[in-house]
Amino acid sequence: MRVVSTGHTSFVDRPCEERGEGTAGEAAATVSVVVALSSGLAAPPGVALTVRSDLNVVSPMRLLPNALPTPQKLDADWMPNGWLARVGGAANTANLQPNNVHGTPIEALVATDPTLGGLTSDQMFASVFKMNKATYKNQPATVVLNDCAAACTDKLLAAWQPMPDRINPGRVIWIEGDMTVESDAIVGCPANPADPVSDPVLIVATGNINLEADSVRICGLLYSQAAGWNNAGPNDVTLQGAAVAEGNFVASGIGGGSHWLEYRADILSQLRLSTGSFVRVPGSWRDFP
Repeated sequence: MRVVSTGHTSFVDRPCEERGEGTAGEAAATVSVVVALSSGLAAPPGVALTVRSDLNVVSPMRLLPNALPTPQKLDADWMPNGWLARVGGAANTANLQPNNVHGTPIEALVATDPTLGGLTSDQMFASVFKMNKATYKNQPATVVLNDCAAACTDKLLAAWQPMPDRINPGRVIWIEGDMTVESDAIVGCPANPADPVSDPVLIVATGNINLEADSVRICGLLYSQAAGWNNAGPNDVTLQGAAVAEGNFVASGIGGGSHWLEYRADILSQLRLSTGSFVRVPGSWRDFP
């Protein structure tokens, strides 16, 4: 979009998009620039779980929703390439419980990608967000949260805030260090699960993401920069969207609760088009008629 600013030496009641004009003894000037969205999620993951190093599913972890959509919806939004997880290192999938088309072997659902495993942590980050970590953290649209290692629920909810009270629409949440969701929370999701997702959340943590409450539901993208993401997990966790581990990913200690990781391409696409910072388009600045 084009941003226009018009200045006058005296007040002139006219629309700002009109060219500035001066009269005798007065002056006016107009400048404008074209800005475009630099997406907060430039390259959305194509699978529910992306792990640069090793995947170790110690306790049961379920992929895809309990009630499968139609085959057409499955292909378009839920599992476009046929995989549920993409792993750069070794994959222990003994306890992985894919809720997919019956009869499909687990080997066909988890892709081992040596190219992914060959990336450095910085290259992994750039492959998803298309910028380096320092630039991403310091962009205008990033909300930085500190001291979240022990208790982050209230801070996370305050930073997200659903409409109509949302104060940070389209902004990325950057967690400096570990993120621990210690109490029940719904983040990025509507209160009624049947309602469409309108305000998904994009969370990047420099440490581990610990979901330790009895019930946690998150709609959006979770990205951990930790060398090992150990999701010891609570009783009832649902993530709709995708998760990305820059190092290893270990799912352990979930016990008898349900742990769902549902790939949602529609939610990720919404993040791609609605989060990030507006930046000036090169060559678009105008300070002439």
